Amino acid sequence: MSSDDHSSRVVQVKNAVDFNIVAENIRELASFAIAKYEFMHGVELGEAAREEATKRIRRAMWRIVEAQKARRLVVWQALFDTADKAYQDYKQSIAG
Repeated sequence: MSSDDHSSRVVQVKNAVDFNIVAENIRELASFAIAKYEFMHGVELGEAAREEATKRIRRAMWRIVEAQKARRLVVWQALFDTADKAYQDYKQSIAG
């Protein structure tokens, strides 16, 4: 089998992050942040203010998650590049 036979092969990498859990955690963190603010300032936000604050907090946290997802792609590319280089180094070492 030539190396070209594998060039179109797709590698399936399992997702190590359950984004349903991430979403649940983000909801909990948003709720906690608002409760903490209310407690520390002795105020209680109205329903509309609470909803808007929750939306903004969640949006800000999801931006961090999306940035981490993009970084994950960079890390995976580096892993694949490293594997390729290590294999080429091995192949070169046995070719002598």
